[in-house]
Amino acid sequence: MRGFLFLTAGLLLVGCASKALPIAISSSAPTVNWTANAVSFAQPEGWSRAAWSSPSSFTFMVAAVSNQQLKEPCFKSGNTSGCGQPLAVLQPGALLVEWWENGLPTWSFARQAGSPMTVDGLHAKIQDGTGGTTTCSGLGADRWISVVIERPPTTDNYFQFVACMRGPGLAAERNAAMTILQSAHFFSG
Repeated sequence: MRGFLFLTAGLLLVGCASKALPIAISSSAPTVNWTANAVSFAQPEGWSRAAWSSPSSFTFMVAAVSNQQLKEPCFKSGNTSGCGQPLAVLQPGALLVEWWENGLPTWSFARQAGSPMTVDGLHAKIQDGTGGTTTCSGLGADRWISVVIERPPTTDNYFQFVACMRGPGLAAERNAAMTILQSAHFFSG
């Protein structure tokens, strides 16, 4: 019986240790820069990174960072391949930030909702809300930020920044997301 209890306790410890908790968000954490396609930004050191390995016709997640462990977002099986979210569910205290390069023939910056702002000197519009958005749906997000950013010289291509947040600690998560957003630099190409 004693052996069974030790085995059970050992399995519980291994099971608990295998699920990494999100890294605590700190405004004083050191940062590292990451350049992904046409965007460069600073992220907290030690955060997990992921990106789509190939673009789709109209949308491309060029970078994702999180204080939660991310998985490979793309798969290939025989002749079938695809890409999706880099995690299934946000753990409590987690923040997921995604950078997208998008292009849609009928897209127009003027028709986008949100409050005006600038990011690296480019016109942008920010929306900040609760509940799910298309990108944050199903992740268990309590709050989200979505920013569309003009991508000159074309009028139908744009960058998008999406932050999905799950409490506790939403104020710190939002501050971390906005710090990542404001660190961005964009390159033409």
